Order: sequence, then structure tokens, then C-alpha cells
Amino acid sequence: MTKRRLGGLRERLTKVAMSDPAHGLNRVPDPVVLAVLRTLRGRLPQLTGSLVASSDGLLIAHDLPASIEPEGMAALAASELSLSQRMVSIANDGAFREVVVQSTNGYAVIYAAGSTASLTVLADPGANVGRLHLESRPVAHHIADHLVDAASGTQRPALP
Repeated sequence: MTKRRLGGLRERLTKVAMSDPAHGLNRVPDPVVLAVLRTLRGRLPQLTGSLVASSDGLLIAHDLPASIEPEGMAALAASELSLSQRMVSIANDGAFREVVVQSTNGYAVIYAAGSTASLTVLADPGANVGRLHLESRPVAHHIADHLVDAASGTQRPALP
């Protein structure tokens, strides 16, 4: 099976946008997801960037600073999501929701966005993590719903 056909099959199975310029699968970011990410940044001044990636590490949309390579960050988010899901499965067999990574220079929080994607938000070290969760969790749910709807051809109203 050729890489192009395999990529098309993977896209149908994951039901999220793919980006693979080497094989002519260069897609524009999902406009609804991009608008939601920009709205989230407007609501959280300490947010330094965000992205949505499929569970296999393919970039769906991003609102990242130029210093961060989006495809690489999407791959890392998918890896962290996979490891966290495995840890949850072993520890208590619950459903993964989020993981918070704190460094001296800020936070990276990865939220499950349904079963096929994740929302990653990056924030300054002085960010209020409670507020970050309060604003980001509904966005992750909205993105998950949008991706399911996009795969089935239906639409929901925009996030308030």
C-alpha cells in the first residue's frame, strides 16, 4: 500500500485533519478549532500558546508563538497523552482527563479532547492553574464535540 493511500486510510480512521506536506496532504488548520484557540488566549492573558493534535500526533490547529514548532509539539503532546492514558489504565482504570507539567518557566497542560485528540495549553509561571482549568476544560469538550461533528458532517453552535 502506498504512503498516500495509507495516509488517506489513517485520516478516515482517526477522523481528524492531517498535515503531511511531503505527500501532498497539506491542510489548512480547522477554522473552528483555530477560532476557539484564539478565543481561549483572549480569555487567559497568561496563556502563551495552545494547540490541538490528533491522538497519533498530527496537528489539527495551533495558536503558538513562532519560537515553537507546531508539528513537533503536536507529536510530543500525543506521546504524553499516550503515556498518561497508559498510566491511568494501570493505576486505576479510569478515563484520562488531563496532565499538568510544571517547569520553572511555566506550565504545559494536556487535556483529552474526546478519544481522538488533545488540547495542549502553555502558560506563564504566574498563571492561575485553577482558572486555566476552568477555561480550558470546556474548550477541550467543545473541540471534541466539533471533531466528532466534523467527521459526521453536522455542526454545533460556537463556544460562548
